[in-house]
Amino acid sequence: KDKVWGELFMQAMFIGMISAFLGYVIAPRTIEETGETYISYLAILTFLSAAIIIGLIGVLINKYKQNWLRNYAIPISMIGAMILAVVYASLGVIR
Repeated sequence: KDKVWGELFMQAMFIGMISAFLGYVIAPRTIEETGETYISYLAILTFLSAAIIIGLIGVLINKYKQNWLRNYAIPISMIGAMILAVVYASLGVIR
């Protein structure tokens, strides 16, 4: 019921969630057949794309008072990043 603690809790959960996803994105992967390890540039580019899109939406919300975007910020950034992942893959970013 305390608004300050509620906001702090939500921010802590958000940072924890981002940390978990970031660890998964930058963790090296191993090809089982060859034992070769690699870092997925496609995953890193997709993650950064989502972060940039959500940042741009945040600017629209805060600077230009487009409050209707608040409910759609995460879905727009996720769908935009997925579309960009397809574009990156078609450009040859495989791993």
